[in-house]
Amino acid sequence: MTQTPGPAAAAIRDHAGEIDDLRRRLEGVRFTSALIDRGAPAPASMLAWISARLEPHVREQDRIVEFLAGNLSIAAARLRATAAAFEGEPDAPPMARVTATSYWAPEGESAPSVDFAAEAELAAQIQGLARTMAVEEWAEGSLAEPRRPAPLDTAAVAAVPHGVEKALEFQPDVLAAQVRAWRHMSAELQRIAQDLRHRLVHDMPEWTGEAHAAYCWLMEHNVNSAVALGGAAAGLAAAIEGVGIVTAATRELIRERTAALLHVLNTWAENDDQAPTTTQLVTAAVQWALTVASHLAALARSLRNLNTLLRS
Repeated sequence: MTQTPGPAAAAIRDHAGEIDDLRRRLEGVRFTSALIDRGAPAPASMLAWISARLEPHVREQDRIVEFLAGNLSIAAARLRATAAAFEGEPDAPPMARVTATSYWAPEGESAPSVDFAAEAELAAQIQGLARTMAVEEWAEGSLAEPRRPAPLDTAAVAAVPHGVEKALEFQPDVLAAQVRAWRHMSAELQRIAQDLRHRLVHDMPEWTGEAHAAYCWLMEHNVNSAVALGGAAAGLAAAIEGVGIVTAATRELIRERTAALLHVLNTWAENDDQAPTTTQLVTAAVQWALTVASHLAALARSLRNLNTLLRS
């Protein structure tokens, strides 16, 4: 189809600049991911547990963001080469090349190609991840409900076995910062996808032909990839937040039960007329231990549920 070289070249160059801006925003997403403090938490802590389980997903997320940014970089370079060919610049590729569908084929291939089956599977997995990472989907019972911490009972905290209290550490400020960062990345990736689709629809009305159609077709898959990445980031945020919720809930429930036991023991100690029998003391201790064990078991089952989701 006949092109209008002047206006088309100018529009294509402007569009290439927009693609570069989107690429820089993707690199900003990568930078944000790199800044997330995944640090070196205590080996037995909940933060260490979730960090270890999410690390493969984080690496894959970073890899795909880098790959997508590379796609946009290649696209911007080929767009500028197309504009140069339209303007007849000496070092530009031949017009016959930049106006052919094959110009937008991957390196080493003769025609554009996209693995539709793989993309559909990825989209389904990402949508499932974002949906099922919500704490309500994997946590057991009351552990899925955020609890407002009660006033700190130092005696109750001190009475909780050290190993239990240590295992329930999760550095809420660090965890909250990670959740905010992943939510920010999710929102930015969704905005990038929307902006790229807008650019494809509204930019370059003067550019027509097979090459333009092939370019838009391939870039639409980059849009879909950005949407999927945004969903994955939202899923990671939900998983991290959920671990904080179930851990805090378990810790508060155990502290509450310990405080209740201490109250009973103190009442007995202060009342000489109602000294407890050995059976009463043993029963109170056993009830406390069974309740604590049930809360820890519910936490363990919840984390196994989450671990299964992360592996699927």
